[in-house]
Amino acid sequence: MFTIEETFEWISRVPEESKKRKLTLGKQEEPSDTSSETMTDKNRDELTNTEKLALNKRACELLGICWHEPIFDGSRICLHCGALLAYGKANDPLSKEEFNVMANPDFTTDAGKVELLRLIRKQKDWYYFVKQMDIGLVRRNPIGERFTLLNTEYILDTTGLLLKAAVEWMEGRK
Repeated sequence: MFTIEETFEWISRVPEESKKRKLTLGKQEEPSDTSSETMTDKNRDELTNTEKLALNKRACELLGICWHEPIFDGSRICLHCGALLAYGKANDPLSKEEFNVMANPDFTTDAGKVELLRLIRKQKDWYYFVKQMDIGLVRRNPIGERFTLLNTEYILDTTGLLLKAAVEWMEGRK
C-alpha cells in the first residue's frame, strides 16, 4: 500500500506522463514537445464532429449499448432496438443527423464523461482501465476497501481524451 506522500508524488507526476504519450486509436505517438508544463486543451487536437460521432458510436458498440439510428430519414423510431425518440414536436420529421445528436450519448460532454465512467465501472475489470491507461490510481483504504483516484486532466478535458482512452482500452480487451 502506498503512503500519502507517495500518492501525492504520483498525482503530481501524472500530467507530465500523460504528455509523454498522445492517445490515438490503436497506437501511441511520442510527443514532439517534452517541456515540463502540463497539457492544456489548447495543445490537444480537437475532435471533428465526424470523429466525435465515430468514437461515441464505437464506445456504444464496445459497451453493448444501442447506437440509435432511424428506420428511415424523418423517422423517430430506432432501426435496431425500436426505441421511440420523443424529443421535439411529435409530427416534425428529424434528419438522420438530428436523430443521432438527440438519441445518442456524447461522451465528450461533462455529463457524458460521468456516464462513460459509470458504464466502464460496471465492467468487472474496470480497475485495469484505470491502471493500463494510466488515468488514475486504484488503492485500498486501511480496512481493505478499494477506491480510485482519477487524474483531473481526463475529467476536465474538452477534447475527448477520456473517450479516446476508453475506446482504446476496450478495443485492446476484445
